[in-house]
Amino acid sequence: MLKRRKKEFAWNTTDIIHAAILSPAHENVQDQVQLYNESIKEMLKDLDCALGKPEMPDSLWKHVCLDRYVNLDKITSNSFAIEADRTTTIHFGDHSLELPRSKPTTKISNHGQWINAFMVYQDAALFAFKGCNFELKAYFKHINNLFACTNPVYHQCVINYDKVVQIHVGKRRDALLNEFEKFSQYQMAHLESAGVAITSMQGKSRGRSKGRKLDACRNWNNGNCSRTDCRYKHVCINCGSDKHVDTKCPSKECRST
Repeated sequence: MLKRRKKEFAWNTTDIIHAAILSPAHENVQDQVQLYNESIKEMLKDLDCALGKPEMPDSLWKHVCLDRYVNLDKITSNSFAIEADRTTTIHFGDHSLELPRSKPTTKISNHGQWINAFMVYQDAALFAFKGCNFELKAYFKHINNLFACTNPVYHQCVINYDKVVQIHVGKRRDALLNEFEKFSQYQMAHLESAGVAITSMQGKSRGRSKGRKLDACRNWNNGNCSRTDCRYKHVCINCGSDKHVDTKCPSKECRST
């Protein structure tokens, strides 16, 4: 009954219009997602027995097969894990629910880590989807080029851009990773000097540097500084105590005797 009435869902009434402007590559991904989504449990059971199945944390395979966002940080965290994925089972009468146990997540912080994690994801995606090789290779080249032409100090901006793009694509059926023109607003926000993400990071950096005290204040140690907003620490140069100045330091007097 439900299958017969699916055509009446509001979003399905406009599918013909959307299909007219989408490429065969979009339709290919959509068809395979629909196939896997018909019975997720059976799909995962069959996948578990598949020969040649690439290594990937069990908790992420569902996201891969449904073409959803896959957190590369979790792939990095599991790359050299000395324990297998474990789950906690909760029983509700005759039913049970398996929940993955949380583990510390290692966040990707450099170009090399991103490459390693994306290659693992790419192998899994190519195993689950036919005809996605061009899309994934083009996107890998796109991000790799951004790393190459960006100062290493700002590589976190490239990592953030990649993350927001993959989240965006994972939420839609009308976007592919190699359609870079659809991500111009994210590139502006995370990679351009006037982007909101860049200016936000700079503001936080200035705030931290403004509030950070530097070395001991020499003027205070000489009795010439009483400023409450002094950027230097009002502590003894010799021992770091804020109870006395350098000339009255007990440890200094002990050494002199």
